[in-house]
Amino acid sequence: MVSPEAQARYVVTDQSGTVHDVDCFMCALRLVSEYSQLHIVTSCDWYGPNYTIAVDSKDSGREIKVYPSDAIFLNGGSCVINRAAYNQTAADALLANGYSEYTLSNQRYALPATTNVASVENAALEYGQTSTTGSTGSSQTNAVLIAVAAIGAIVIVGSLLAFRKLRKTQATKKE
Repeated sequence: MVSPEAQARYVVTDQSGTVHDVDCFMCALRLVSEYSQLHIVTSCDWYGPNYTIAVDSKDSGREIKVYPSDAIFLNGGSCVINRAAYNQTAADALLANGYSEYTLSNQRYALPATTNVASVENAALEYGQTSTTGSTGSSQTNAVLIAVAAIGAIVIVGSLLAFRKLRKTQATKKE
């Protein structure tokens, strides 16, 4: 179920004029490869509804036009932690503050330090190419897996070092 607030914020229509409801800008961009033409309209999460961002996709995401051309996509990895920024100044403010009064109420979370910052055009092209190549995984899924593996390795190394120190302490006490 997509909230009425999200339905008003993210207007996505395909070549036949069918409206597609999405929860966030990332979900809208993920649709570019699914339709021969797609038109996405949203607004800046920092400046608000008077700063419209539009994406026109053709050829299932192979041709992308973005207005304004310097709009930025901040991808924190999920529906509640991604943002659309009208320009670099707005992107910097969102990175520093996480959200503004114009961000959807269910998305008012800080952006993680690992937030991927890209032009909206490049993000849309990436989503189009990722989906049209038949790839079942995405770069953000791979990043999460790498992060989990790294944390697991740190825990294991830390445990081994603690165990060695405990053994040395016990051996010293026996002497």
